[in-house]
Amino acid sequence: MFKIVKCPINTESLISIKSLIFITMATITVRVSDKLKHTMDIMDEVNWSAVTRNLLEEKVEELFIRDRLSKVEKQIKEGRTMSQKEVEKMFLNKK
Repeated sequence: MFKIVKCPINTESLISIKSLIFITMATITVRVSDKLKHTMDIMDEVNWSAVTRNLLEEKVEELFIRDRLSKVEKQIKEGRTMSQKEVEKMFLNKK
């Protein structure tokens, strides 16, 4: 999701700061209608990148959970049992 890179700073000029952390993110392009873009432009106080990023993160999490629940449901329908530990591991492993 995020790549964190430490970058040392000259401590002579900034005594209290030991390093800076830069967060790099991928860039995507989203196409919207002209009407929607115009309305968004009117609301210039909104950080649309942050709004979009949050919505995408929520959707990805929702789809991940839905996928895992589907796998658990399939196991149950097939008559298999899963321990609490196996279910937790399945939901923690986001690959």
